[in-house]
Amino acid sequence: MKRLISTLVASSLVGVAALGFSAGEANAQKSSSTDCASGNVGLLEYAACVTEEGNDVGDKGTLLSGLQSGSLFSGFDTSAFEWSIVGKSDEGSALFADNNKTSGSWSLNNLSLSGPFVVSLKAGKEYSAYYFNNVTEAVSSGAFSTANGKDLSHMTIAAATKPGTPTTGTPEPFSMIGAGLAIGAGAWMKKRNNKA
Repeated sequence: MKRLISTLVASSLVGVAALGFSAGEANAQKSSSTDCASGNVGLLEYAACVTEEGNDVGDKGTLLSGLQSGSLFSGFDTSAFEWSIVGKSDEGSALFADNNKTSGSWSLNNLSLSGPFVVSLKAGKEYSAYYFNNVTEAVSSGAFSTANGKDLSHMTIAAATKPGTPTTGTPEPFSMIGAGLAIGAGAWMKKRNNKA
């Protein structure tokens, strides 16, 4: 019995250590020098904002992958939706914005937004993304100011194309501890069967 308890405790500690490593790894990926709340996109109140280093879209862009995986905004599971880019201001598409300015206006040509959508401001070596999840009135224009005080490279808008209901999964710490306990119990049973 002592051996069973020892095995279970050791397995749980391995799970907790793995959890600590993955949390540290996640924190290392999300580093930025700007508080995104210091900028704005001139809309209704946003539900969440985040500033990420790098590009929002393009070959190394992280906006869509973060939305699709649900990892971009802490506390909001955006993975319940399918996401697509509605417009990007430097591609002559449906979105116009005063690029190369720290603040200005933006507008969508013949389009309007409602429901879940994200407005991203790329300025300097980072972008600030603003998540709007409870917009019931159609929005097609607004103002912006960059969070880091650098000129806007481009603005990107991503919208949820398939409505969904956010899911609640098992919290990560419990799944890691559960896996550790299961491995420990399996090892104990195997050892017990080998003695018999």
